[in-house]
Amino acid sequence: SYAQITSFISDRDATTKIKDKFNTTSQEAKSSFEAANKLMLSNPIKAIELYNKAISLDPNWVAPYLNKGNAISKQGNSKGAHEQLDKAISLDPN
Repeated sequence: SYAQITSFISDRDATTKIKDKFNTTSQEAKSSFEAANKLMLSNPIKAIELYNKAISLDPNWVAPYLNKGNAISKQGNSKGAHEQLDKAISLDPN
């Protein structure tokens, strides 16, 4: 749910887990994720493609699912956004 995601994002321990995972994921996945973050506002469709690439390289990394959900939400697709957020929660329910 949105409340779970909001509390997850504000949870310091959860943020640390995301950062720790970022330190262990591949450079190619990180590069795609960072490029997507830069494009989130100006080109959300391209950002989603790059999040998909990061996810394909590291399907257990939560952060790309969260940000992809946000990008999909900006497109007005709340169902698609919820699917991504649900996937993130399934990977790390904390």
